[in-house]
Amino acid sequence: MTQSEAWMRERDEELREAVRRMFRDNKDVTQTMHLIDTIQLLGLDYHFEEEITQALKRVYDADSANDGLYEVSLRFRLLRERGYSVTSDVFNKFKDEGGSFSSALTDDVKGLLSLYNAAYLGTHGETILDEAISFTRSHLTSMVHDLNPPLATLVSLALETPLRRSIKRLFARHYISIYQEEPTRNDEILELKLDFHMLQSLHRQELKDICMRVFFVLHLYVLAWWKDLALTKTLSFARERVVEAYYWILGVYYEPQFSRARVMAAKIVIFTTLLDDIYDDYSTLEESQLLTDAIQRWEFEAVDQLPEYLKDFFLKLLITVQELETELAAEEKFRIFYLKEALKSQAGAYFEESRWRDETYAPTLEEHLGVSTMSSACPLFASAILVGMGEVATKEAFEWAASFPKIVEASAVIARIMNDITSYEREGKREHVVSTVHCCMKEYGTSIDDACKKLQEMVEDAWKDINQECLDPTTFLAPLLQTLLYFTRISENVYKYTDAYTESHTRMRECISLWEFEAVGQLPEYLKDFFCKLLITVQELETELEAEEKFRIFYLKEALKSQAGAYFEESRWRDEKYVPTLEEHLGVSTMSSAYPLLASAILVGMGEVATKEAFEWAASFPKIVEASALICRIMNDITSYEREGKREHVVSTVHCCMKEYGTSIDDACKKLQEMVEDAWKDINQECLDPTTFLAPLLQTPLYLTRIIENVYKYTDAYTESHTRMRECISLLLVRPVPI
Repeated sequence: MTQSEAWMRERDEELREAVRRMFRDNKDVTQTMHLIDTIQLLGLDYHFEEEITQALKRVYDADSANDGLYEVSLRFRLLRERGYSVTSDVFNKFKDEGGSFSSALTDDVKGLLSLYNAAYLGTHGETILDEAISFTRSHLTSMVHDLNPPLATLVSLALETPLRRSIKRLFARHYISIYQEEPTRNDEILELKLDFHMLQSLHRQELKDICMRVFFVLHLYVLAWWKDLALTKTLSFARERVVEAYYWILGVYYEPQFSRARVMAAKIVIFTTLLDDIYDDYSTLEESQLLTDAIQRWEFEAVDQLPEYLKDFFLKLLITVQELETELAAEEKFRIFYLKEALKSQAGAYFEESRWRDETYAPTLEEHLGVSTMSSACPLFASAILVGMGEVATKEAFEWAASFPKIVEASAVIARIMNDITSYEREGKREHVVSTVHCCMKEYGTSIDDACKKLQEMVEDAWKDINQECLDPTTFLAPLLQTLLYFTRISENVYKYTDAYTESHTRMRECISLWEFEAVGQLPEYLKDFFCKLLITVQELETELEAEEKFRIFYLKEALKSQAGAYFEESRWRDEKYVPTLEEHLGVSTMSSAYPLLASAILVGMGEVATKEAFEWAASFPKIVEASALICRIMNDITSYEREGKREHVVSTVHCCMKEYGTSIDDACKKLQEMVEDAWKDINQECLDPTTFLAPLLQTPLYLTRIIENVYKYTDAYTESHTRMRECISLLLVRPVPI
């Protein structure tokens, strides 16, 4: 563990203790609810389970008769999220005499948002919550563009996906940015975002242990497990979805204690994806039958009956499950039996769909769902998720998961239907098993739109089933229900607008990136890699600094922002064909010369001299930095004027000087060279009688300027580096000094 990691962990524990004190000291019910909500939205609740449990008991027992819409809705949501079977009748008091929600509520945006999120915990027969969704969605949609951040951001996120259906880890990443803009935020709670960074490091390491060549937040990792499988050679038609598979499981449980479980479950998801593609896209019915029979036997000897391209896959499936078993303790090994049985059922469902496809059979919707909810892989994953978990993964838990309980069935219905709706058009272009959309259209004689509407109603009913199943859970069931709820949220996210698991270059890839760099989603493809790697590099620099040095990164980021701003202004000049005055040009181009940025960048890795005062001095654009930047800009422009003039490019100081003074190129260059000489005199002046504080700081701009003198003396040797600059580099780094 590095010193910076040790500091982060120590600080994290200090902050957690501070939050525990908040729970102990807080007696106000509304403030307690707000504290619980904040902790949960930031994804920190796994640290404070006992405190939250005790606090919610007090919330449940407290009198809420006089509470307003925000408080009543928040109380309802927090309690139902934890399985309390509180009545939805508490919202009746917000209705008018006509039985509709009062129009006076529309002035309370926070209350509307709170009611909106609460209403999605409704069960069958709770009509008032259905009405609440319709009422709040309508009003929030109409007012969202008139709201200011951070409330506007919260409303937008909720309208896209209500909290009940949001991926907890992904929403936490959003909420960190939202919470830091809250005027009433608690800075100690906000600082606990350290927890996100520490967990992110763990998640990256887990992914490194799973796959071979994967861009995760645009890091290229060369890794063991996926490389050893080498299945992309024999199954070239199959989807390579290693990162996406891990993302799916990360949405189920992200906490550190589930590290082993995540890695194990992700491997099963990866194999299931390959299995799906074999049945769905490539194998003949006869080959599918052979593979199904081999999986049912689950013996290495069964490989002999398979075609060549399936042998490698089958053997590695068995080997991988065998390896999972070796990672389990002796008393845990029974779990593999249930995993194998679930994989056999999965293969059976895939084969049945293959048979429908080859026989061009169109089942009824009920018959289709009887098979396709199994092929959705939800029943398999209900067991796979348990394999690597702790004490909760008992035989009773596996028996329960294998019994296809109501919550698993509902989760499977949601995954199957949402997948079919979003992939209907793509799947319709090739030979494929009929989907639930096709079955619904045929059975009810409806259009695609009407069929999708009816199926979406089934999805909403399934969500109500899940909500019902999560009420009043036993101690045994509570953690099992939670994993399946979170698994369903992933389906909601992945299949909301498209089949983002198959078309992973779209929404899913952005969600994966968002966990670290939310701004990347707004960029064109060719810039995403650069942007993420820029942020990653700065982040890596920060990890190399000691705890007391980390403030330096703030100044580096600010300097980079200013640099980008200067580049943008020059781009605007170029596209608008604008020719500024020489003074105006230098006001921007001395910044774009990068010397103000370098004045801070040079300090980042230095020793004790790099104090906050030093960075403040560098950021103030002192005379010596200004002079250095001017020399850099003018000498660069003079030597590159001819080359830059051959292409569309922002005007240079040479061009501005020629226009402003009505001179020739030679005269303009002569005048600019005089400005360079004056700037050197400024540097010399600034270096006289320095204070102890300034002396080492003045030296670095001086030496930077000397580099400029060398690089731009005769040509732009940085751009045309095959010339003078290469010779200088050779002298310093290649050629030895004769001895």
